[in-house]
Amino acid sequence: MRIVLDTNALLSAFIWENSVARKVLYKLAVFKAGIFASMKVITPVIKLDIVKDDPDDNKIIECAVASQSDFILSYNLHLLNLKEYAGIKIIRPDRFLISL
Repeated sequence: MRIVLDTNALLSAFIWENSVARKVLYKLAVFKAGIFASMKVITPVIKLDIVKDDPDDNKIIECAVASQSDFILSYNLHLLNLKEYAGIKIIRPDRFLISL
């Protein structure tokens, strides 16, 4: 399973010890294995124009498409309102955690 954490979810995981985003990473064994060992730098090769209200959010979708991710975890309403793009489900970390 591949997931992309939006910047807000990733920061939440690092900053707040009891955050749901951190619990997701623990559940996926990312912290146990070492956060950087489980992450990959993705350089998207396509530009998308999906999020009209906040074009900067397109980077998250581009990353998810390039990495062939299954999920985008985010607290961002512009992304969450999409619900899905190209088969990639866009959900809050708490909804993802419940689904595991």
